[in-house]
Amino acid sequence: MTHIHRRISTVIVGALIAASCSAAHPAASSPRTGLVDIGAGIKGPDGLHATVYASGLTHAAVFASDARHRLWVATADYTDAGRDGVYVVSTPNATPIEVISGLHTPLGLLWYQGTLYVAAKAGVVAYSDLRGTRFAARRTIVTLPSDVGEVNNIVLAPDGRLPGAGDRQGGL
Repeated sequence: MTHIHRRISTVIVGALIAASCSAAHPAASSPRTGLVDIGAGIKGPDGLHATVYASGLTHAAVFASDARHRLWVATADYTDAGRDGVYVVSTPNATPIEVISGLHTPLGLLWYQGTLYVAAKAGVVAYSDLRGTRFAARRTIVTLPSDVGEVNNIVLAPDGRLPGAGDRQGGL
């Protein structure tokens, strides 16, 4: 991940945290807290700056970026009605395009070696061979029983690899 790419991700996450704090706690925007207008209608610590990268997505739950520096966003509605999706935003202020639909609570996105791993309520699915705005290949990695819970995230191991990737013993 490049320095600029990390900075963009940090700003997005920081802006979301600042926005949630500001919205959830009206007192957080009082002059006594030291929060100031940092842009895009958000209050935060002095020195932080927020801008709108994309709009039009409700219930944005998780973000990732790919090798081409596009922003990927998964939506996760509170009702878990299977209407969640994964969207790509090609450039700042571009219209989000739904690439994967019909998901149940996707709460983890990870790009690894050209494959998008989506962690959702039922498990983890890998999408590869992106052609325009659709993936040509889909592979189930892990399936959870319905009474177990949900997969809330997916990350690389500290050595930068996906645990089990390439193992012949059936790992990820």
